[in-house]
Amino acid sequence: MGDAFEKSVLSENEPDRDNEVLVQVENVSKKFCRSLKRSLWYGLQDAATELTGRESDHALRKDEFWAVKDVSFKLRRGECLGLIGPNGAGKSTLLKMLNGLIKPDEGHIKIFGQVGALIELGAGFNPILTGRENVYINAAILGVSQKLIDQKLEQIIDFSGIEKFIDTPVQSYSSGMRIRLGFAISIALKPDILIVDEVLSVGDIKFRSKCYRHIKELMTDGTSIVLVTHSMHDLFRVANRSIVMSCEGKMFDGDVINGVVEYQKLCLENLKKEKSASFRARIKSASAKEFTEANPTVCLDAFENKSLSITIVIEASQDISNPILVIYFEPFGLEPIASVTNRLHDSRIDLIEGLNHISVKLPNHPFLPNLYSIHAALYNEDGSILFHRSRYITSFKASGKEVSILKEYFFLRLPRCSWSRVS
Repeated sequence: MGDAFEKSVLSENEPDRDNEVLVQVENVSKKFCRSLKRSLWYGLQDAATELTGRESDHALRKDEFWAVKDVSFKLRRGECLGLIGPNGAGKSTLLKMLNGLIKPDEGHIKIFGQVGALIELGAGFNPILTGRENVYINAAILGVSQKLIDQKLEQIIDFSGIEKFIDTPVQSYSSGMRIRLGFAISIALKPDILIVDEVLSVGDIKFRSKCYRHIKELMTDGTSIVLVTHSMHDLFRVANRSIVMSCEGKMFDGDVINGVVEYQKLCLENLKKEKSASFRARIKSASAKEFTEANPTVCLDAFENKSLSITIVIEASQDISNPILVIYFEPFGLEPIASVTNRLHDSRIDLIEGLNHISVKLPNHPFLPNLYSIHAALYNEDGSILFHRSRYITSFKASGKEVSILKEYFFLRLPRCSWSRVS
């Protein structure tokens, strides 16, 4: 691997253990080629350059592109780093470089300690061997002795929940069974660094909850986690830091809440760049602002007469009569807890060709102090979809006093809104 990827074993008496750096990534970049034939030829050229000791020219050649560009970060003991970003941003490529499966074209990666990885579904398993045999093979690859695996075997089988199939060839396993076995092996060996791609989304809810509970326990014991996920809920459950990646490279490195905000903004920007001649209507932008009512109606003192104003810009390719607009409110990391729609309030908002500014005013909102994302859906009068609700459009921060009478979030019944189309 040259000097681009280094692995070291940690000493047992390392000073300042809590602040210990286990992963150090410095200006790492990786390029690929879209053409298979050119890729093989470039590979031969690069191998010859490396063998002769000549300095490699890292400029992009024909059909090449940067999958990862100039990424740097440090991961300390006990941290959980969430890697988020759209498909094609290079998250899985970066994980493969961290695991030593591929080497970077530029930059350096230093790994201190043992690495456990779940990057691709079924990776590392021999399909014709049984689950039990694959446990020993995976452990041997990681340098774990057979004696230690003998001690851990029952724990691995019990966690995976596939006792009845442990002596069955892996090729007959479902995707969920493979993930359960792979994760059980990884956590039982307690690596210094655990790398997890979005493969955990394959498992059922019960198993995922068990996995994330054990990830928390590993972090408490000093294991560092690198997690790729598209689930903001899972990210908030375990990560204490986030990196947002785009196709242009790393664009954010910091706390989870602001990372999610940046990711949502990126998704909205990508949505704006989408070009489709067949669209009938789409939400171009939105904004939300909390304000205090000048003449408040009756409400709980805890909510301090806070109201919410939302403006949504909808682009229509033609006139659309009486569409249905639904707005969803979601605390970051949780499921939606409230929604409003103009159909429920008998408010007609006809769209005209071009840009339409829709104003929604929500008096005396009951949202607890938190950061909320707002999603929206747009339907024809007959209920057919114009714009799907999974699209994030904006966010707002609810202020106010802590409310002791509400211990948990639940689905809220919102007061009647006023809807209007602003010319």
